Amino acid sequence: MIETGAVSVWSVEVEGYSAGLDDKLEWFFRNPRGGKLKQVPKKVAGRPELEWMRELRRQVVAHEAQCREWAGKWALAGAVVPQELAESDPVWREALEEAGGVLGTADAEADAGDGGLIARAYVHSPSESTGSYRSWVRTWRLIAIA
Repeated sequence: MIETGAVSVWSVEVEGYSAGLDDKLEWFFRNPRGGKLKQVPKKVAGRPELEWMRELRRQVVAHEAQCREWAGKWALAGAVVPQELAESDPVWREALEEAGGVLGTADAEADAGDGGLIARAYVHSPSESTGSYRSWVRTWRLIAIA
């Protein structure tokens, strides 16, 4: 990782040619004089670091899409989503805020006592495995159907 002013980027450089991702996961390509290129420079193409960045970008973009999808489903279902989920990942927080989701307290029993529908499941990218608290499996199934 290199620093370019206030923006952190991932980059690979070979003989002055570079390719990388900026802080918004947009690709950039440069020649040795710093000029912008429209495609991956031949000197950089095929480097393992470039493949790693491609996979990193793919996983982060997929994670963002999954967060938006599930946050939307939970918002439509009127589910109270645990505050811990929003605090655990800024992507989740943004997705929940955009979807208009309702954040609950860290205390699941207190939320349930108030008549709230608690969503205690999430899809973890890149493995796409579903995490869930056993006591909330029935609630999760209701949310997943919505």
